[in-house]
Amino acid sequence: MMDRKPDNNKKPDKINIVSAIIACIVLTVLVNTLLSTYSSSMQTQVEYSAFLSLTEAGAVDVVRFESDRLFFTIKESAARDKVLSILNKDSDGQSLFTDSVFQTGRVFYAGTIYDEQLLPMLKEKNVTFYVRVQNRNAIVDF
Repeated sequence: MMDRKPDNNKKPDKINIVSAIIACIVLTVLVNTLLSTYSSSMQTQVEYSAFLSLTEAGAVDVVRFESDRLFFTIKESAARDKVLSILNKDSDGQSLFTDSVFQTGRVFYAGTIYDEQLLPMLKEKNVTFYVRVQNRNAIVDF
C-alpha cells in the first residue's frame, strides 16, 4: 500500500493569488496618491480678480475653462515683478507668492463666473483659450 500524502499545493496557490491582488491594490492606491499630490502641488488657487489683472497685464498664456473653474498658465515672458505684485495684492503685506509661481508646469485656477467681457479681453490679449469637453458614457446618457 502506498502512502498518500495530503495535497497541500492548492492552499499556497490561493494565498499567493490573494497576496498578489492585495499588493496590486496597495500599489494602485499609492501611485494614485502620489500622482494626486504632485498634481495638486503644481496647481495654485487665486482670486478671479487676480486672474483678470494678470490678463489685463498681458501675463496670461493659456486658459482652460471647466464647469466650475478656469485654469491658466503664466507666459514665460511675463514681467516677474508685475505678476508677483498682482498675486500678492490682497495679502496684507505678506508675500504669499514667490518666484516658484514661474516654475514650469505651474497652473493657476480661479472660480468661473459669468463675465461677458472676458472673451473679448482674452482675444485682445492674444490668449489661447478652450473648454475642456467631458467624455460622456453612452450607456449613462441613455
